Amino acid sequence: MTVNGDIPAAGRPGIGFLAAPGESGSLSDFARTLEDAGADSLWASGHITIGRPVPEPLTSLAHIAAVTTRVRVGSAVFPLPLYNPMVLAKQLAEIDRLSGGRVSVGVGTGGEYQREFDAVGVPRTGLGPRLDEQIGLLRAAWADRSTPFRGALWQVDDARVEPSPAHPQGPPILVAGRKNPAMRRAARLGDGWMPFLYTPEQYARSVAAIHRLAGPDRDLTSGFEWLVFVYVSLDDDAETALSRAISYVGAGQAGDPERFTTFVERVAAFGPPKLVAARLQEFLDAGARHLILAPTDGVDPAAMAADVLSRVAPLLRVPA
Repeated sequence: MTVNGDIPAAGRPGIGFLAAPGESGSLSDFARTLEDAGADSLWASGHITIGRPVPEPLTSLAHIAAVTTRVRVGSAVFPLPLYNPMVLAKQLAEIDRLSGGRVSVGVGTGGEYQREFDAVGVPRTGLGPRLDEQIGLLRAAWADRSTPFRGALWQVDDARVEPSPAHPQGPPILVAGRKNPAMRRAARLGDGWMPFLYTPEQYARSVAAIHRLAGPDRDLTSGFEWLVFVYVSLDDDAETALSRAISYVGAGQAGDPERFTTFVERVAAFGPPKLVAARLQEFLDAGARHLILAPTDGVDPAAMAADVLSRVAPLLRVPA
């Protein structure tokens, strides 16, 4: 899938960051700083209402697009069942057009927070089929000609939105998740795969599974994107880096602390630059081609992200 942001040079992966400015700065400053530092993409996350302050991803995505000129901008991710797909299709088409075709749309079922579904009046059951239908309706809305849509939940005589998005056929839809239903969705309906909280070994297995699930009628060797979301904690002292990652990833988590520490050790990239690069290289060797990194410095994540770009990124290579 071609995007209008800068394309990473051959031999190096795409490197993007979760757009979370932390305590020290604004989203505008964060986005501009990382674009200037050489990031390939910036990704907005969030929810509607979960009992603590959180951003809303569409609003953040639009803001990032407005204050940057080059980087790819995406959602990581939209809990799509919470949104009206026709309204969202129109909004995303506008942002994609105004940004010059820089938008990517990461989607997932959501479902973590019952209060969020209650607040918007959407049942928390049947999220997978609902998401599948919403993806189909987004595709119909971004088609290059008048297209009727007939689904179980939505019936639209002419789903096409105009003006059209800058991307032909609409922005790429990247499927997020961790389990088999999400892999099947990526294989059948997605333009890419972007799991989170995976080990490199899990990522390699997911790549093989998605190729298998796609079947003989769909070739994923070109035009399909392989992304992965990784928490990163850069510090010359590995113990300090791990402690920061555990605190950041474990916010709001309960359970066995020792088991959780082991889990973070397996899924996060932490320590001095060579150790962080070694872990990220494992994901690249497993099949990832675009890294979405979440700096675990809650005070100044932009500084850590810029440090990753200058000290870690030069050590990474896409396997031949």
